[in-house]
Amino acid sequence: MKSSPIVPRGESSNGLPTWSGPTAAAVAQRLYDWRRRRDALLEGPVKIFGEPAWDLLLDLFLMQAEGRQVSVTDGCIGSANPTTTAIRHIGRLELAGLVVRERDDEDRRRSWLRLTDTADCVLRRFFASVADDMDNPRC
Repeated sequence: MKSSPIVPRGESSNGLPTWSGPTAAAVAQRLYDWRRRRDALLEGPVKIFGEPAWDLLLDLFLMQAEGRQVSVTDGCIGSANPTTTAIRHIGRLELAGLVVRERDDEDRRRSWLRLTDTADCVLRRFFASVADDMDNPRC
């Protein structure tokens, strides 16, 4: 995959550099698609692969890149994991300071999920390194 460069955009509210460009979202989408394809090809009735927290982070990153809000329910679906598993991992991601859960002002029964500035920055750095590895294989 030939990628466009990821260039510094400035600083986030926590002082960490942020990155922009289509590459971050394109890499995230490719990783998400590869995981779903692998699951479809190799998993039968028993789920043998699982990284619910990573799947949640990828899905949140992709939805935020599209400017979409993600409800807790949507996050559970996007993680491709059972609801109870996804909710447990949402709590862990909150404790780790990577995800924030916010109440919907219009519908108090619903909560929105979003990546923290730190999570967004770290994921963009990771996707940039993956894009670089894809463009410049080390072996």
